[in-house]
Amino acid sequence: VLHHRSHTGEKPFVCNECGKAFRDRPGFIRHYIIHTGEKPYECIECIECGKAFNRRSYRTWHQQRHTGCKPFECNEC
Repeated sequence: VLHHRSHTGEKPFVCNECGKAFRDRPGFIRHYIIHTGEKPYECIECIECGKAFNRRSYRTWHQQRHTGCKPFECNEC
């Protein structure tokens, strides 16, 4: 369902502070903390480009972009 939303553009979760919309609730929640000033995560950096992430799994997913690895298949793309 979530990946399908990337093709349809559906973003049902809207921030009432700034109007930014998200495909999923976890993405919305991660965004919303920027309005509270809370910093509950330790930064984990990509060893390739230095981009920082608040979760190790996000960094791992990001680093797959550097290698070209695509572990999932989509019938549309």
